[in-house]
Amino acid sequence: MRKIFISYSHEDVKYKDMLVEQLEVLKLENFCEYWVDTDIKTGTNWLPQIQKAIEEADIAVLMVSAGFLTSKFIRGKEVPPILERREKEGLRVLPLFVKPCQWKAVPWLSEIQGYPSDETVISLKKKALQEKIFSDFAGIINTLLKDSVSTSTASTTSAASTASTLSTGSTGSTGSTWSTSPQSPQNKKGDSQETPQIQPK
Repeated sequence: MRKIFISYSHEDVKYKDMLVEQLEVLKLENFCEYWVDTDIKTGTNWLPQIQKAIEEADIAVLMVSAGFLTSKFIRGKEVPPILERREKEGLRVLPLFVKPCQWKAVPWLSEIQGYPSDETVISLKKKALQEKIFSDFAGIINTLLKDSVSTSTASTTSAASTASTLSTGSTGSTGSTWSTSPQSPQNKKGDSQETPQIQPK
């Protein structure tokens, strides 16, 4: 199942919960799984779990706000591996504009198309419109996941066909046959909170 990693500041937990509510619909229909740091269980090593979630993600959602952009943990531990996977593996990175902030001054972020596409921020909208924005955003994610599955299926089919041809041999006019041969926890996203379960963002 396709996996979504959600990166957010704990200052924006209200909006994270609204997004998760919409993604839960897709999860219940077996379209995807989503990961947030609240999935980390008490007593476990939280940093390796975050790293693993980033490594396994098919889509990374960045909930952009001043709290997000000023979090030492996000900037140091989450953003670098996300951008590395985007560059090397084509990881889909989707910025979501949650609160007003100077995101255009951040070079790596300003070059990525975010949502809403008109660059308005969710926090300035009325609740009903906020819900619509999150619903539409979940719809975009669903479309991307379906496209990804279709592409993956087509690639697998093509590869299987090629492998079959190579293994059985393709004989040309000369009668030749083809053959083949055989990669310490500190305050997570802010310095003002502590929880027994995870370090706050």
